[in-house]
Amino acid sequence: MLDKINSDLLKEKLIKIKMDNYVINDSVNISEIALEMMEYIGSVDFELRDELIYSTFLKWTINNVFTSEQMYKLLKISLDEEHLFYKIGEKDTDSVFTRTFSLLFIPLVLYLDSNTSFLTKEETIAIKDKVIKYLDLEKDTRGYVVDKGWAHSTAHAADTLDEIAKSQYINYDELLEILHAIKTRVCINNYTYINKEDDRMVTAIMTVFSRNLIDDNEIVEWIKGFGNIEKTGKYPEEHHLIVNIRNLLRSLYFEMLYQKSSKIFTKAILETLQNL
Repeated sequence: MLDKINSDLLKEKLIKIKMDNYVINDSVNISEIALEMMEYIGSVDFELRDELIYSTFLKWTINNVFTSEQMYKLLKISLDEEHLFYKIGEKDTDSVFTRTFSLLFIPLVLYLDSNTSFLTKEETIAIKDKVIKYLDLEKDTRGYVVDKGWAHSTAHAADTLDEIAKSQYINYDELLEILHAIKTRVCINNYTYINKEDDRMVTAIMTVFSRNLIDDNEIVEWIKGFGNIEKTGKYPEEHHLIVNIRNLLRSLYFEMLYQKSSKIFTKAILETLQNL
């Protein structure tokens, strides 16, 4: 009961902040309310979680409301066992919202860091490691959940990997890890992605490619690797797997079609699709 009262009070505060166009006045304690938002970041109330908490974090980040010290403290919280790894391994439960919206907070930190450089190389790589570990452990692949809104673990992870790939501290080895993590996440046989996860993953892939640190031949081999995925011959498992790979490669094909010097890649994509 107390939890419901506190979340309702937070909701009232954030509605007022939104109505004031996110402008901060003397009555708002930024650090205090940010910690409250972190506490309820996984609320099953779609309006509170998505339209108020995340939107407030987003607006305040873009508007440079947070100091680097405040964002760093919030980052540590977002990555902890009660947030990014909260009840990790559960499937089809409400705990997913805490994990995926804690995950979605990370790109905001990285966006601020791109302008202020408050994270070290070691800290940035540690973030990458935790996100990839999360992606490996996350079992809840649902996109939209009726009456509760977006869970979207794969899409949020793709958004996060996209921001990580832009960092000056992320180089050849780390970019390969990101590509490997994306491939592993695409090649699942227990769920067919239906909520544009392929588009979000392609955005991250294109960011990796745009760094120009991975040789063209290695990229071609990565693409062709989708055609070598072990198949079970069982339905619907194999159907999920093939559809996920096809959708990703088709989205990648059209994204790359008008890029300069992309023929080697689009050719590899077409050949891989044909082999599937």
